[in-house]
Amino acid sequence: MFNVASTTGNHRLGDVADLVAEICGPGIEVDIKPVAGDARDYRVTGEKLTSVTGWAPARTLSEGIAQIADALSAGLLEDEVRHAVA
Repeated sequence: MFNVASTTGNHRLGDVADLVAEICGPGIEVDIKPVAGDARDYRVTGEKLTSVTGWAPARTLSEGIAQIADALSAGLLEDEVRHAVA
């Protein structure tokens, strides 16, 4: 079993949501609802994957978020969430 992750950083859910809002711009609202009794706190690393396969991420988290946002804006990806709420 491998964690597919960077070997240089862990990100909290709130931090990822804030990055999405920052990169995607106005109109993005961050609303994280805590789950009662869920105190999970993980630190993951991709070192095992890198040591076994040589694979390492080619982008930072911010770069990946920006790439997905650009692809959605260009219509290259279907926005299933937007369709589910509409």
